Amino acid sequence: MIKSKVTGIQVLARATELLSKKTTAEDGTGWTRHVFARDAAGWTVQLESPEACQFCSLGAIGRAAFELKAETEVAVDAEMRLDRMLHGADIVNINDSPSTTYSQIILAFKLAQTEAGDC
Repeated sequence: MIKSKVTGIQVLARATELLSKKTTAEDGTGWTRHVFARDAAGWTVQLESPEACQFCSLGAIGRAAFELKAETEVAVDAEMRLDRMLHGADIVNINDSPSTTYSQIILAFKLAQTEAGDC
């Protein structure tokens, strides 16, 4: 049986699920700022930690790639797709900006999944 290869779009789809997941964290979403991952109490944790329930944009991509056992190149493809959706703007600065909303992050991830073509 041939194992199908995970794609950047699949990583983005899983990352979107992680960010969209309802949590017991303060704001009730799976999204955070300033760190890759947090637990339900708001403490910084490794993105691979079972306690991680909130992720920044890059943390969600990293966690999704980890869960899907995606190769590094696939995670990079997912980041590049999101980067193109943001027209080359710095993903970290956008994620961490006080003016960025949860809805804007989710929309960017969803639009990045619809981008035609391969990297």
